[in-house]
Amino acid sequence: MLRQNLWKLLLTLVVVGWTVAELIPLRDRKFDDYVRHQAKAKPAEFAALFKDVSERVASKQAPSVYVALKQIGKERKLDLSQFFPQIRLEQSLRNVEKRNNILLDELLKRSKGRLQLGLDLKGGVAFTLEVDPKITATMPLDARKENLTKSIEIIGERINGLGVAEPIVRPVGESRIEVQLPGVSTRDNPEILANLKKPARLDFRMVMEGTGAMAQDPGEAPPGYEVMTTEDEDRATGAVQVHYYIVKRRPEMTGEGMKDAYVHMDEFGRFMILFSFNTEAARRFGDITTANVGHQLGIVLDGKLYSAPVIRGPITGGSGQIEGTFTQREAFELANVLNNPLEVPLEVVEQYEVGPSLAKDAIDSGKLAFVISTGLTGGFIIFFYSIGGLLAVLAMICNVVILLGVMASIGATLTMPGIAGIVLTLAMSVDSNILIFERMREELKLGKSLPVALEAGFDKAFSAILDGNLTTLLTAGIMVWLGTGPVKGFGVTLAIGIFTTMLAALVISRLLLEWVINGGLIKRLPMFSILQSTSFDFLKWARPAFIGSWLLVVVGVVVLLAKGEKIYGIYFTGGDQVSLTFARKLDLSEVRR
Repeated sequence: MLRQNLWKLLLTLVVVGWTVAELIPLRDRKFDDYVRHQAKAKPAEFAALFKDVSERVASKQAPSVYVALKQIGKERKLDLSQFFPQIRLEQSLRNVEKRNNILLDELLKRSKGRLQLGLDLKGGVAFTLEVDPKITATMPLDARKENLTKSIEIIGERINGLGVAEPIVRPVGESRIEVQLPGVSTRDNPEILANLKKPARLDFRMVMEGTGAMAQDPGEAPPGYEVMTTEDEDRATGAVQVHYYIVKRRPEMTGEGMKDAYVHMDEFGRFMILFSFNTEAARRFGDITTANVGHQLGIVLDGKLYSAPVIRGPITGGSGQIEGTFTQREAFELANVLNNPLEVPLEVVEQYEVGPSLAKDAIDSGKLAFVISTGLTGGFIIFFYSIGGLLAVLAMICNVVILLGVMASIGATLTMPGIAGIVLTLAMSVDSNILIFERMREELKLGKSLPVALEAGFDKAFSAILDGNLTTLLTAGIMVWLGTGPVKGFGVTLAIGIFTTMLAALVISRLLLEWVINGGLIKRLPMFSILQSTSFDFLKWARPAFIGSWLLVVVGVVVLLAKGEKIYGIYFTGGDQVSLTFARKLDLSEVRR
């Protein structure tokens, strides 16, 4: 028997073992405690550094340990990776600030539980931002997409500076951006929304005379200047090269007068960027370029240096061009920077926040609902199918573990709709086992032995199990494809659950049943039935049932048309949600009453 079931046993052990490993750690760990525990090298130096970090956080100079470490590393030009030798960074990456950002992001990620909770379970703030439709209405589709992509990049960089773990920044349609910040509250960070949606500033700054692109960090910049970097990809090796520039802090002019910038290809197939200014900006730019021929002019967007071309001659006609060895992607990126996708502030079209207490209440409610539904389901199948039901419950537990492990491995977020999807997955798993047991019951009634009935039960139930799961998978696929937010989360959980249900029913349940039946551990499989030896002529009522079903469909369509838009909730129609403040603290159960 072992040889026959060896592949099932190995598959089950490998899959369950892998998913359990993917779920560890189960809970988030405090970032400051985690960092201190992970600092394996130079403990005395790190202790002194962490003391400075703690003092900075206590004095409100930094909102968190994450931000304080980033600030101190930048100010002191201190490579934090020396304290964490177990985290290997690229040897060719010499930019200290970049190394620290990558290191801190990795530490923050590792400090969190593998299966992340959504805002409805963890708390946090979410909002949807939109570019003014009047501005984007005249833009071509490709330009709108490029504009949206660059806006998402700018907002993402702003969020990264806050030390938010697992933020979500994604496009919605052609002009909207959805932002989710778990664990963040507007009470503790009242300025966070204003900082994220504020206009990006485009500056033209002069590079310090006598300097240019440097391969090494020059260290401290002279007064009035700062060290900025660009990252360029080596065409031959693909390696990223960091170049350092000493750039003037005060800009010569801003990008307010920029009319347009676009990519052009010359007769030799080289990419260049053509740009133009309005009248006032053209005059100012002409003065700057006339006075600085032969010098480099830095193009800075939102505090980041993107390029520093050399001024080859006065540009006085209100338009000019930037030449270089650009790839098509680099040329489009620089043109998009000049167009400044966040020149105007974004509008908030939706915002909601879930506080920690409400999130805890949601977790408690979700746990209770999960325990009750699982307990009732497990009790039902054990009551009706005794030992077989108990083994099915063990397979259901494996099903849930595998489902959660797969979600953790792909970076999915568990939400309340996701918990509903897990409960539905358990119901589908029970349904599959019921089909198998009922087919076994039929075979046993024909006088067949228990091992033969087991084999026939799985063979005859397979087509029904496959058909049921395929139709559900189709529905889940549509929800993932067309849905957003909770609908998509439910669809993702349900889709994963369909595959884990098939594995649990057809491999794990079968392995356990063959182990106890073919191994001789049980001689009979008791099954309880309320209705014994029934003989209903269902087909006799086929015509009335068919007519009645279509009558109900027609009634539903008529009611739907009669109510019209009244059936839509606030998510479809828009509207306001009112928050009330009470004179004293109320328990959530009192509020619900």
